[in-house]
Parts: sequence; structure tokens; C-alpha cells
Amino acid sequence: MNARRVSFWAMVLVVVAIVTGVGVYAIRLRQRGFGTRSQPSVVEAFLAKKSRNWAIPERARSLRNPMPANDEMLAHGRNHWADHCATCHANNGSGETEIGKNLYPKAPDMRLPETQSLSDGELYYINVPADNPMTPEKVELGRYLFYDQRLSLNQTQSCASCHKQKLAFTDGRPRGVGSTGELHPRGAMSLANVAYSPALTWANVMLTAPYMHDGSVKTIDDVIDHYGAGGRTIKSGPLAGVGAENPNRSDFVQGFELTAEERKDLHAFLESLTDKSFLTDPALSNPWISVSHPSGQGVEK
Repeated sequence: MNARRVSFWAMVLVVVAIVTGVGVYAIRLRQRGFGTRSQPSVVEAFLAKKSRNWAIPERARSLRNPMPANDEMLAHGRNHWADHCATCHANNGSGETEIGKNLYPKAPDMRLPETQSLSDGELYYINVPADNPMTPEKVELGRYLFYDQRLSLNQTQSCASCHKQKLAFTDGRPRGVGSTGELHPRGAMSLANVAYSPALTWANVMLTAPYMHDGSVKTIDDVIDHYGAGGRTIKSGPLAGVGAENPNRSDFVQGFELTAEERKDLHAFLESLTDKSFLTDPALSNPWISVSHPSGQGVEK
């Protein structure tokens, strides 16, 4: 058998092996499906990271953090991490917290080379859209617009009418009320640390009662009971039934039992998410109060 035939059959075997491997993986993937609960395979993780990296423009990779790496800025960063990030990522960045380990997907270990090797520009691009960069001027403009009633249909409400700083940017109502007096189907959600995030967070959850989308759960204890029972039981009315037996119940709501001590610990944890300084921070307050408004009206008081 000459060298050419050996090379040909070797290539055939390689192609067959690749096709077989892809086929087996496709069958397993079809059986398992994609989901955030299961740990992604090596192939999935590789493709996801490569796709993310390819999506970052070259000009973004070379961007540098404009903030100076001095002691004051580093201290500010550590404090911000402890207040807003460590709940899921842990103080050391490992992700080994009760929440971090039970998120889907799980909180990544920020200490690993795959994160530490990213440039300032890559980290920034992953969290902030390249076509809408964040600047101090944009942040300040957003604050003015957030409190300006002139942007509503009848100039009687601003964003802050339903998202009040003193109430952790909720309004304390079971369901929101529009500028025309129309009752919304859902309550106003807290806007803590939203920015470009696609999901809202638990920040200041102890201050944002009533709970659920329609404000139908009054206290945090009632919330714990709701999830502990695997769903709410409604005794009468058009929605009467046992929530734990509802076929539309989310798989995340499985029910659980807590001892008195565990319940106390859960309360303490939820309380630890409370940042009362957030409720009075001047940087988030109404900027129109200290300036003369051009029209003299239409400003959230």
C-alpha cells in the first residue's frame, strides 16, 4: 500500500471519527437539551467563550480604565465589591457563597485566569454595550430625566413617581398607578443597580413590600411561607386552588422546610442585603430641587 493510499484512508478515518463524535454529541444534546441548571460541557463552554471573544471589536480590547489605580480608588472598589458583588461572588471572588453556588448558571470564580487575563476593555465591553458607553455626563442626564414630569403624557408624573428613592425605588403600592389614574397589572419593581443588567436583583428586598408581581403578599414572612409550601393555597374565589399542585408551577418552586433557627438565619441574610444609605444618597436624589426649572412646573417634588 503506497503512501498516498495510507494518507487517503487516514483522512477517511479522521472524517468518520469527527462525524461520529458530532453525531453522538448531537444525540446527547437532544436528550439533555440546553439549560442553565446543568454544567455546560467542555464543547459548549469553549464555543460560548469563543463567540463572546469574537464579538468584542479590536478597538474595545485596547481600551484602558480611565480611573487611576490609587489607594483611594482601590478602597472604593473593595467597598463596592463588598456591598454589591460579594453576596454572589464572595469577598475573595470564588463564588463560593450560598447564593453563588445555587445560581443558574453558577457564579464564576473571578480569580481564574480566564477572567483575570481579560483586558480593561474586554471586561467593560462584556458589561457595557460598545455603542452606548457609560459616562458621568450620561449618568447625570439620566438623573435629570428620571425626575422630570414633563416626559409623561400629561406632565404629572416622572419615573420617580413610581420609583421613589426613599422606598428603594418602588412606590409601596401593590400595583402601579399611571399618570392617567389607570391601575397597572404589576407593581413597580425596585431599580437598584440595574444599569444595563437584563435582570433585577434582591438589593433592599426587606424594604420593598408588598411582594410578588401584584403585591398580593404583604410581608417577607408570607413570602417565605409561599415558597416553603411550594406555591400559594387560595381558599376561595376564581383563583382558588393549591399552588403546589398547579401544573404551571415553576420547577424552581419545589418547597422546603425550615427550622426556627434556619428561618431566623434567612431573615438575617435578607436583612444583610439592605443598604439604607442607598435611600438617601444625594447622587441618586432629585436634581431639580436645587436648580431653577425653566418652566417652573412639571418637576417631581
